[in-house]
Amino acid sequence: MVKNSSNLLGINYKDAVKDFSEKFSLIDIHTHINGKEAAKLFWETAKLYGVSHVVSMTHLEELPAIKEALEGKVTFIAIPNWRAKDKSFHFKNEYLQRVKSYYQNGAKIIKFWAAPRAKDIGKDADDPEIMQLNGMYYRYGMELGASLGMIFMFHIADPDTWFKHKYKDTAFYGTKAEQYDKLFEILERYDTVPTILAHMGGWPENLKFLDNLLSAFKQVYLDTSAAKWIVREISKHSEKEVREFFTKWQDRILFGSDIVTSDMHLKEDEEQGYEKSKQANSPEEAFDLYASRYWALRTLLERKYDGFSPIEDPDLYFGMEELPEKPLSPKLKGFALPEEVLKKVYFTNAKKLLRSVGEIIKG
Repeated sequence: MVKNSSNLLGINYKDAVKDFSEKFSLIDIHTHINGKEAAKLFWETAKLYGVSHVVSMTHLEELPAIKEALEGKVTFIAIPNWRAKDKSFHFKNEYLQRVKSYYQNGAKIIKFWAAPRAKDIGKDADDPEIMQLNGMYYRYGMELGASLGMIFMFHIADPDTWFKHKYKDTAFYGTKAEQYDKLFEILERYDTVPTILAHMGGWPENLKFLDNLLSAFKQVYLDTSAAKWIVREISKHSEKEVREFFTKWQDRILFGSDIVTSDMHLKEDEEQGYEKSKQANSPEEAFDLYASRYWALRTLLERKYDGFSPIEDPDLYFGMEELPEKPLSPKLKGFALPEEVLKKVYFTNAKKLLRSVGEIIKG
């Protein structure tokens, strides 16, 4: 196999599916599927790894094409127009109508992206209200989403290592713990709205914090999305800690990959697009990109494995004066969770959650 940034170990991802049980069907609760041709390749890859339904943050204009490419096995998440050049104008004049349009097209979830980086976007747009949990745009978005009976999804915080290296200015970005102050206020205000906290709540490094959060807010679910981050940090915990956490909260954890697709993944890089669109430059590389996330996450949760992740992890380069000669990936441990836990995390929990807002998933 030709090695690339999604396949440092030279895995044949088509053959590797035999390492996983065929007992499980998966709902991927967290994806970003765009580009009709890339979506077709993604869907074949996802089905190969047991995925039977996808929940996606797809650009509004692409909903019909993506629904067709995924054979109708998709539920959409309402998001702002990230392609808008004037984001302040968009949030002031278009955002709420866009949410309504998503809802009219079957969206059941509304996503609020509020990473510390959002402050940089607001600063560049000269509008500090943009993408802030306590800002007026998201406040109106939450009111609308709740009135429509939608599930909330939040991106809160970023990896610990980002706070050490990228968010050193705590006066501007706040500490990691401070990212959650506004979230807790929202969870108290909307205590009857089912809520998904992406990326293991934004703090996979701290299972005790997540345990306390889930205990305090009964409406909250965590998803496993952001494969590189989740694999790296969950693998650092002991087998006892991970198995106890997932067993205790087996009804409140959802499988998600955070896979991003783009038709630009299928062709040679033409020095355009954004970072995620440059992760692959051919159909073969795109297949590895998509398959690697499922391989890594299912290995983490399902297998007995002690080795390395096949995915290059740029977060490992923080603090280095020079890049290493060979790309780096973190240790990956497989925790072989009990079958009854995996069935819930992979499928049953998401099926029940979506059913609560009128989305019926067969299986």
